[in-house]
Amino acid sequence: MKFDKNKFLLEFARQLAFLCEQRIKFCHGHAVSVCNISMLIGNHMKLGKEKLRKLQLSALLHDVGKIAVRDTILNKATSLELEEYEEVKKHALLGAEMIKKIKALEDISGIVRQHHEHFDGMGYPDCLKKEKILIQARIISVADAFDVITSVSSYRKPLSRAQALAEIEHNARRQFDPQVVCAFKEVCNTAAI
Repeated sequence: MKFDKNKFLLEFARQLAFLCEQRIKFCHGHAVSVCNISMLIGNHMKLGKEKLRKLQLSALLHDVGKIAVRDTILNKATSLELEEYEEVKKHALLGAEMIKKIKALEDISGIVRQHHEHFDGMGYPDCLKKEKILIQARIISVADAFDVITSVSSYRKPLSRAQALAEIEHNARRQFDPQVVCAFKEVCNTAAI
């Protein structure tokens, strides 16, 4: 049987995401959900095979840096204090550094690093804007936000699918790439998300 590097990396990413999520009370299945939504968007936008490969792996591993964030913060039952939020924000950098050290995954470290950048330049960690943010990171940003705001959390009620879509549309051009939002909206109208 021939070794398939891509299948191995995909399974490795799934298992690593699963292990990371075991520490976070309200996060189980988040990485797979973000990956599925991201792939629907990426396919709709007709990204090439290589960009889709990177999208799939980085969507699964986008939050891997949270492994270095304290459990008390990740599972806090109330809103985060400013210093706690600053610690959580480090997960993008930490995840990118972890990924960069794995030779077979180093080509997705930039995507993991950028998944909280905002289209208007007000995101983190590098305050990148518009097309300076990798397309996969712009897609993951939308998929991540949708999954988070439609999921149960310890300190807020989830939004309905329609409310979440309206929230994402409202933040197009600010937080989200408007082209990605448009593709996401079209995907929502045709797929069961």
